[in-house]
Formats: sequence, structure tokens, C-alpha cells
Amino acid sequence: MDDNKRLPDDHWAIKAAEGINEVLGSAVEKNTGESTGYFSGVSIHDGALKILEYYNNQQEVGENQKMRETILNEINRVVADFLYYNRKEDEELGVTDIDNAIKDGIITVDEIVGCFKLELNEGLGKV
Repeated sequence: MDDNKRLPDDHWAIKAAEGINEVLGSAVEKNTGESTGYFSGVSIHDGALKILEYYNNQQEVGENQKMRETILNEINRVVADFLYYNRKEDEELGVTDIDNAIKDGIITVDEIVGCFKLELNEGLGKV
């Protein structure tokens, strides 16, 4: 947010900064005997800008976390398809074939993961 832009006095961040200033300022005064607001040396407006910056950062973190969870859930689905659902009708590679191939030492989990990693990197244009 542009620091030169003034928030309206009734903006929620201004109200929050005023509330924080009052509550924490009272706590400081009670503990130290000094009468000072929490945002001493900083205007309520600047405190409100800091609150808005924190809030916006938290929203971005929340959106990023949601995207991360969506991607991980999709990986879960892809693995389930790979191991089971796509095998049900597959004549070449049945439902138990991958599990048996790993148990029999024909292929390892690391080799399968490595192949997925290579394919993913190629798909992302990183090879």
C-alpha cells in the first residue's frame, strides 16, 4: 500500500491501530508508569499501514497454502489413478502388477519417482 495515501478515519485498519494503541499503551503505562501509546513515535495511520501490510501478507500466505494443498491433493489423485484406477481396465498392466514388480525387484519406488520427476521437469520445460 502506498504510504503517501491516507486511509479514511473510519477504515478498519485505523480502528484496529487505535484499539491496539489504547490497549497496549495502557498495559505499558500500568507496568512502567510511563504514559505512552503502543505506537509511540509512529502515527496511528502508520500503525494502520503496518496492520494492513501484515493482513495482506497473511492473505497471500493463505492463498499460497491453498494452492499448495490443491497441488498436493492432485498428486494424491494422480498416484491413486496410476496405482489402481487406471489399472482396472488396463490389459497390459493390471491392478497388482506395479506392486508385484516392486516386491519382485523388477523396479524400485525410487526408479518410479525418478521417472515421474523427469517427466514433470520435462513438462515444466526444465530439462
